[in-house]
Amino acid sequence: MPVKQGPYGRTNYADPGYQPDHKPRYPLSNSERVHAAWTYINRKAYAERYTRKQLEIIHQRIQVAGRKYGMAFGHARQRRDRFGRFT
Repeated sequence: MPVKQGPYGRTNYADPGYQPDHKPRYPLSNSERVHAAWTYINRKAYAERYTRKQLEIIHQRIQVAGRKYGMAFGHARQRRDRFGRFT
């Protein structure tokens, strides 16, 4: 995972800057931030800002970081549209 300088310091981010402003989002520096990242990225309003491929990468990065803190991830129970976005 790329380490970036962002608003939470120099750390790993699930989104290294995919949005038009190129700011890194969803820091993965501790278990609380990983949990928050998973919560937010699975909300429709946040997920629809990304392409399907970007969402897959963000989910993978969050899950890898979460496993380092002993977190388990189940399948999202929400439905996805044809772009992989939550509905």
